Amino acid sequence: MNSYNDTAYDIADDAITLDVKDNILNARNVMMKYNISRIIITDNKMLAGIVTEKDIVRFLYSSKLNRRPQEIMLDEVMGEKIPITVDEKTRLISCAKMMLSKNISSLIITQKNSADIRILTKTDIVEYYSRFYKRVNKVKDYMTTPVLSISQDELVSEAMRLLFENKVSRLVVIKNDKAIGIISRRDLIPLSSLMNSWIEKYQKNQVGFDTVIGNIKGIIIVKDVMRSYLITVSSNDDLSDAAKIMTRNRISGLPVVDKNSNLKGIVTKTDVVRAFSNLS
Repeated sequence: MNSYNDTAYDIADDAITLDVKDNILNARNVMMKYNISRIIITDNKMLAGIVTEKDIVRFLYSSKLNRRPQEIMLDEVMGEKIPITVDEKTRLISCAKMMLSKNISSLIITQKNSADIRILTKTDIVEYYSRFYKRVNKVKDYMTTPVLSISQDELVSEAMRLLFENKVSRLVVIKNDKAIGIISRRDLIPLSSLMNSWIEKYQKNQVGFDTVIGNIKGIIIVKDVMRSYLITVSSNDDLSDAAKIMTRNRISGLPVVDKNSNLKGIVTKTDVVRAFSNLS
């Protein structure tokens, strides 16, 4: 296969969709069930928007949250921006460049004479790269440094602040300068079950509600929710191998460590997409 001839349609998947009047709890459950990070939203079967795990986490952990998730409709969460679309014949490498230039993680693929919705994600491009571009780049050519990290004893609220303020999807958890785990926006979504149970308990008694929710956030630390099963790579590993590890394990970033397990950087799906976009 040749990246200059392959099109978006060649590797895009059928999109998982929900109606605009569905609720945020169902969206959360669908994301967890299918291990996806975004859902296409339709209105009367027409493209209306997109909701990502970032949108859900931001909404569920808002200090203004005073309703159960099943009472929050998706049209409140998805924002006003319509997803960017490309024609089914758009070259794959052009899609990669577009994702990077617009800082997005997916494109909607339109088809002539068809109402079906297909989606192309960074994951699709990373998997493609892992299959066809072995021994082209090393991890050190595209890894990101320095790495945003956090101690295992920090509050989850601090992890949330770092994630959103720095517009990243994950933080490496460190202890004595060594990587011991990772926490991502997706790791925060299951905590909404806890939040929901407290909301149900206190929604009839609004006195002290914000204090209760604040206390829940305050007692949960990074160690409670981080993933301690950590897959790492070295800077001299083949970037295609790192891409394969990401897709096979359904993760979006890998800490880069030296022989002593000291944290040196991180390589992400975005880095792989950047490598792909630079192919000539």
